[in-house]
Formats: sequence, structure tokens, C-alpha cells
Amino acid sequence: MDNKSIKVVINTIQKNTSNISVPSSIFNKLNSSLYVDLNVGTFKTKATCYKNNTEKDLVISKYIADKVGIIDKLETNLLIKNNQIYLGPVIGVFISSGRVRKAKKQHPHFRQLKMSKANRDVNSILYFFSIKDIDFSQQKIHGTYYSNKNHTFQVKEFPYPDVLYDRGGATLTSQQRKSQKIREEIDKIAKPLKINSKYFFDKWNVYNNLLSFKEMTPYLRKSILYKSPHDLLSMLNNFSGVYLKDILGHNSLGVANIRAEGNTFILKYRSKRLLIKSFNSFDNLIEEINNFFYGKEVMIQAGIDVLKVNGCNVDMRAEVQKNGQGNLEVGPYMVRIGRKNSHVTSTSSGAIVNQFDNFFRNELNFSVDYINNLKNRIEKFLIITFNSIEKLYGPFGEIGIDFALDKNLKIWFIECNAKPGKDTIYLACTDDKIQRSFANPLNYGKFLWENRGN
Repeated sequence: MDNKSIKVVINTIQKNTSNISVPSSIFNKLNSSLYVDLNVGTFKTKATCYKNNTEKDLVISKYIADKVGIIDKLETNLLIKNNQIYLGPVIGVFISSGRVRKAKKQHPHFRQLKMSKANRDVNSILYFFSIKDIDFSQQKIHGTYYSNKNHTFQVKEFPYPDVLYDRGGATLTSQQRKSQKIREEIDKIAKPLKINSKYFFDKWNVYNNLLSFKEMTPYLRKSILYKSPHDLLSMLNNFSGVYLKDILGHNSLGVANIRAEGNTFILKYRSKRLLIKSFNSFDNLIEEINNFFYGKEVMIQAGIDVLKVNGCNVDMRAEVQKNGQGNLEVGPYMVRIGRKNSHVTSTSSGAIVNQFDNFFRNELNFSVDYINNLKNRIEKFLIITFNSIEKLYGPFGEIGIDFALDKNLKIWFIECNAKPGKDTIYLACTDDKIQRSFANPLNYGKFLWENRGN
């Protein structure tokens, strides 16, 4: 049987029946129209199938539609395997309760809105959910979805998903145990396909494992796990500056920069705002570091003499994704220019985002040929990095990769992200590139669904 799904339009009727009707082109692909299994996510029911005279209408009772979150006139995909009909894919996006709450109040984050609009071309049954939306006893999820008809976010009951798009699920430490329980429950009951094998990376674990790949080592800066003040002193004796990183941190909040100037140590870190402190005593520096990273596991990474513009640090973010054919696509490379004196370049710290070609042409006066040559080297690095991560942790539909160029234009790996925020693309890219960035993971989920069991 062809693995390619067929686009259908759902028409609901006010009857309490398990009968369905499909276009003759679909009906003729069934081995038997009697007692066909209808599958939507984890929901499954026996249905008697009839043919209708339409080109793409699937007629279903409102009774069944309400059980699976299907609304009238919904455009979705139909797949036939072993005389079973599958509608979907049902894609559940696991996000924080705060993001869900704002969407319900019609103040969605741009990510939820852009993803919902990108889904118009994918036609999955897409919903967002948080740790507060699971009904374990009924094996249902009170999902929040975007209504293309009303242009609002609404709530319906959905089955557990075919495809899990894990965007973290919880931001607070107190919620993380519950979010892990939810993952385990969904894995046990639904055995969903996953856009990404992991929803976060341990920075130290990634660095340590990447060292095992010969092709990655030229891109890796010296890093060690911080176990004692002697570790920091040793790194400062060998490098002009170092970064200390919370190995589970995100948004640059768990990052500090230290450099030695004679007998003085300059420390930079963010705590709601950028703080710059000087210490004449190494012991006082250690006390400040211990207070900042209290209870967290920290790695020390040699600094990079990165490109600068007007004294501001410059680094880059790129997305590497899989598309609807399961093939790799390297997204646009976005240049981030940090704020004056800032040691980090995240958008949350106030960095300016620029398109790669524009930056190197306008700021550094590089020729088109030189820019293209540089992009080829970067693309090679990004593909090597993506493939290395997959070998270590399993399949991924998308990874955000942070990297920098030093003053000799050597490429250095900084870190990778299992749930890229897409802020850089949203701030500086054209609408078609933004659309593709949000559509690719959904199309990849659809590809996984179509090819499940093959």
C-alpha cells in the first residue's frame, strides 16, 4: 500500500453512529468495507464504511468527531494500512502551562501562532498541552488548538497523540517531575513517534561525547567540569578568558564570563540584568561564583576570540531540520550581535539579529564569493554536528546549533538546542523562511506517521 496520505475534508453529521463514508477513490483501496478500524491518535473504533460521490469528503458522526477533537470542515490527512483508516497525524505539542494559559486568553506566544498557521499546509490534527491538561483516567488531553474558522485558540478533548513534539513541558523545577511522569504515561499508552529524541541537552554530556568524533574535534574548545577552584585557576592560567556554564541552563541565564587582568578578575553574569564585577581576591571571586551557581553542576569552557562589531561580541545560530521527506535542510544562519559589554548574545539579553549575507557584506565588506565559501564551510560543520548528535542520542527533526567565528574565521561549536526558540529567525527572516522553520517539524512528524511500521 502507498505510504502517501490523502487529503480529506471532514463533514460531521448529527447521528450517533459508527458509520463513515469516503470518496470512491479511497473506498476502492479498502479490502473490505465491513468493520473497518478507524484510528485517530490512540482512539480506535470499528466502523462500517460506505462510499460517497465527493472527491475528498469524509463523512463522520459528530459523536465520533467529538471524541477525537475533530471539528466540522477540518482538512486533514487519511492513510490506509492493512484495511485500517488513520486520520491525522495527531500531533501533541508539549509546552509550559503559562504558554497554554496565554493562548487560551488569546495572547499566544508567536511560536504557538506561527506553528498553528504553518499547520494549514500540513493538515495535521495539532494541539498544545501542558502538565495541567492530562486526564490519566480517561487517557485524554484537554488540548488547546487554533480555530482557522474563528481565528482564536479553543479547547477540546483529544486522544493521546501519534506524534509528540516535546517543547519542554515545564519551566519550573517543581513541575519537572510531573512533566516526566506525563512523558512516561504517554510513552506507555500511545508509544508516540517523536520529532526529537530528547527535549534538552546536558552541555557537559554533549561536549564530552562529541570528543569521540574525530571530525568534530577541530570545532571544540577546551572544556572541563568545574569541581574545585583549582580547576578555574588552571583554565585561567591557560586561556585569557573562560566561560562558566550551568550544564542544564538556558537563555544565557546560567552563564558567567571571567577574565584575568593582571591581579584583577573581571566577572560578568546576568541576574535580571548584566552585572560586571571586579575582584582583587581569587577567594572572593570563588565566593561570588558559588553564590551565583549555587547547587548547580557547572562546566568551564575556554573563551573564543570572536568577531566583534563596535566592541560587541558576534556569534551565530542556525537550525538544521528534517523536512516532509525526512531529508536534512540547513536553515538560514542568523548573526547575533550582543549588547555593549555583554558576554552573551541571546535575544533575551538584548542582542541584535542580522541576516548572514547582509552582515558580512555590509559590516565586514566581504565579497559574494568569500561569503559563499564561508557558508559552505559552515554548512559542512552544521551537518557534521547534526549527524554526530543523532549518532549519540537518536533521531531529531530539528536542532538549533550555536557557533562562532574567531578573528581568523575559524568555526567553533558553542552548544546545541533540542527545542530551538526560533526567535532569531522570527526577528530577521522573511515570511517564507519563518513559515518553513515552523512547518518542517510538523511535516517531518507527518512523514514519520506515514512511514510507521515500514
